[in-house]
Amino acid sequence: MPRKKQLPELRHFDASLTGADFAAIDSAVAYTLSAENQARLALRDEFGVDFESAVTALMPQWYGQERRAARYDEAGVTAWAALQRQAGEAGRACATGLPAGQRETPTGNTGLTPAPQVLQLVISSGGRVKTKEYPVRTGPCDDVAFIDWVNFTFHKDTCLQYADFANSHEDYVLALSERLEAVFGFGVTGPRQSGKHFFHDSFPLGDGYGFVAIGGQRDRMEVSISGTGCTAAKPGWEQRLVLWLEGEAVNPKLTRVDLAHDDFFGERYSVDRADADYDQGAFQNYRGTAPNVEHVGNWKNPTGKGRTLTVGLRTGAKFLRVYERGRKEGARDSEWVRIEGEFKAVDCVLPYEMLLQPGKYLAGMYPALGWISERQSRVETHKRQLEVNLNASINNIKKQFGQYVHVLREVVADDAQLLDLISREGMPKRLKPADCTLAPAPLRLSDKYQGLTPSEVAALAQMGHIDFAPSYLLPMPWATSEPGFTADISRI
Repeated sequence: MPRKKQLPELRHFDASLTGADFAAIDSAVAYTLSAENQARLALRDEFGVDFESAVTALMPQWYGQERRAARYDEAGVTAWAALQRQAGEAGRACATGLPAGQRETPTGNTGLTPAPQVLQLVISSGGRVKTKEYPVRTGPCDDVAFIDWVNFTFHKDTCLQYADFANSHEDYVLALSERLEAVFGFGVTGPRQSGKHFFHDSFPLGDGYGFVAIGGQRDRMEVSISGTGCTAAKPGWEQRLVLWLEGEAVNPKLTRVDLAHDDFFGERYSVDRADADYDQGAFQNYRGTAPNVEHVGNWKNPTGKGRTLTVGLRTGAKFLRVYERGRKEGARDSEWVRIEGEFKAVDCVLPYEMLLQPGKYLAGMYPALGWISERQSRVETHKRQLEVNLNASINNIKKQFGQYVHVLREVVADDAQLLDLISREGMPKRLKPADCTLAPAPLRLSDKYQGLTPSEVAALAQMGHIDFAPSYLLPMPWATSEPGFTADISRI
């Protein structure tokens, strides 16, 4: 009888860390992921051990206090990049002995610079040590992508900050509704529905913009905002969400963030180029392995219905879709291409900075996406989407009912009268603008208990439920910022 294989015992280390220890760890991780440290490590790996002295000699001003404040403006970023190049040439000369500007000849097919390691050590609140992976980011390229989906979870005690009266799942969600309205411009707008994402109950947000789920493990709740919801939200919602997650949410966590870049005319990228990039190894990850690839649609004989190239696994930490968006929506001659990266918290930490600077993380997802630089406008994307939907709707009506209309025009002399006969009130979902101002009014916990009699209020107060104040009256200065407001990302 074969011997049973003995597995090594898994050990967890309880360091009994204090709050100050966790703060120091957070600060160290934040610096490790910072832009200047990423550049410093990359240049050190490329230019040799004397890189530090070369950099210190060439840019001493970047090692003062003013560096942290200046590195995020346009002039600071430009100066930082220029000084990096100068330091790089000096560092290479020190390390290789070659004249500045002359590169060393690689001895193999892997290049001179090893791929950066992206594994970081993260200590959870319980003191257990786990290895997590942080998404790779690249250089400054703000506004070259936008958020197309976001999911985040938190403990349900978050809702008790806004109303102590929470006797059911519905009470918790309604207490949260007004805070979500302050962040996104829309809140909970419907009654309880069946559970989603392994949560017991769910409640719709806005006009089909997402949902709030409650009843999960460890008393957690989830908010899911779809691509339509991200478009409909009030401008500046990304900054307000980060401030809410940092300042008010209890044990918050980003679980999914989708980043997108649109090439409306197919001039910069296409599904065919993405396919060629994969063949050339431009989608290999830092471990040097090629991720899974799939072709969706008719690639041999394109029919105009749109093709899609997917890289990675949908269940993994990152999943890329490059697809012909315009043709998928019914515009057969459209050249509109969308690059869409889906990040999930699968053994992966999704930092809040992804919400503030999505372009850096989309461009850093794979080497093939390093070209992304064109500034994006969600308004332009929404206009383009409505134009495609309108043309597709006209084509559908013509194809399905065009012959009926042709005959009816012969019977009914007046076209206006004919339109009155065959039209009805309402707006199809496909043509409905994504705008939070058009969404139904959000439901509130204060409205639910507004009709209680004094005796009923007294009875509930005796049970310990004493706070009936509507949560929208609570102070929230972070929700009153202008659309151009920029959060202090140095704290993230």
